[in-house]
Amino acid sequence: MTVIENVYNDIYSERSLSKKIRKIKRYKPARGIFVITFPIFNDGLLEIYDFNELTQDFYRKLDKENDICVIGISDSKEGAKSLAADIVYEVYKNTDGFNIRDAIKSVTSQKL
Repeated sequence: MTVIENVYNDIYSERSLSKKIRKIKRYKPARGIFVITFPIFNDGLLEIYDFNELTQDFYRKLDKENDICVIGISDSKEGAKSLAADIVYEVYKNTDGFNIRDAIKSVTSQKL
């Protein structure tokens, strides 16, 4: 599972964010982590998951085949919905389109 370098988040403590990212990368089950990913089956704009769902065997096997890329992290489902809406709005505002995968990849490659 990949977490983009400048992950979108609504978590105010940098230390708390770092802990959550470590748990995600290690597949450690944790309460209160909701992640925003690119669509796993390329159907839609973004997907929101309770992180514990992604620790199940089905998603672990899927992650080995197609890397699951986390682009957003939130403490709550409502926060994740709001964050996903903000991401879509930002991409549309900057590109006049909804190709979120290409827009995020171009932004992260420019920052490297």
